[in-house]
Amino acid sequence: MKRLQNYFLLLLSVGFAAGAIQLAHQGVFGMSRSVLEASSPQYYVTRADAAMPVTPSTGRPSAYRLPDMQRKYIIAHNKLGQSVGWALRPGNKSFHAFLWEGDKETDLGTLGGRASYAQNINDACEIVGNSETVNGSKHAFEWAAGHMTDLGTLGGDGSYANGINSRGQIVGDADTKDEINHAFLYENGSMRDLGTLGGVQSSAKDINNAGQVVGYSETGISVRHAFLWKNGTMSDLNKLLPRHSGWELFEAQQITDDGQITGDGENRREHLPFLLIPK
Repeated sequence: MKRLQNYFLLLLSVGFAAGAIQLAHQGVFGMSRSVLEASSPQYYVTRADAAMPVTPSTGRPSAYRLPDMQRKYIIAHNKLGQSVGWALRPGNKSFHAFLWEGDKETDLGTLGGRASYAQNINDACEIVGNSETVNGSKHAFEWAAGHMTDLGTLGGDGSYANGINSRGQIVGDADTKDEINHAFLYENGSMRDLGTLGGVQSSAKDINNAGQVVGYSETGISVRHAFLWKNGTMSDLNKLLPRHSGWELFEAQQITDDGQITGDGENRREHLPFLLIPK
């Protein structure tokens, strides 16, 4: 807990956008909504363009079209140069999740429904995303070695997978039996409800190789705050900031293996992206 209290906020500047994206490829990524500010003058704090694309921990850029193709989007890539996303093939009426390896492209198929979307990939070419099922529900999936697996839900109708680490642990959000979204961690064939910060809904966006999870959750007063989940406990990142910082963190989207977190939030009512670096 003491280490969590040592987080400080480093806002990415517009002038450093290219460098920030390069850092993201090396393990610094994430965009969320949260609150934060440096507590010591030795830390650099500056504003950033809120619209600046931020790269996730897997090297995922903001969605973009392949330049020589129509209706094809790259969402994430790994260190081996394999990329995933979704595409609308000629004659198809729905998008399918795809894997691109150089000039080779692989349609990952669906869980029996019409459409599917790949969201992330690790270096073992294990891919996660969501797909329509036979009955039209949207379920989180893992695709590996040519086979797509339905990860199920937390008792409700739908689920979405957002991140996967090198250990094959998967995070996202799923409906409970009350049809309320909760953040989940999927490992060893089981989906675990990570709970909330006292509110109704939550969603997990990323997980590092230490099993630390980030995302957002509603609080007890129905405000969305960024969270860090580790060792079975979900912590509000806003409560780990200096008092009177002027920042509020709404959503954490990426976390590196050394604990750096990125997301977006507000500083004195101005929407800005942030980067948290543990001391």
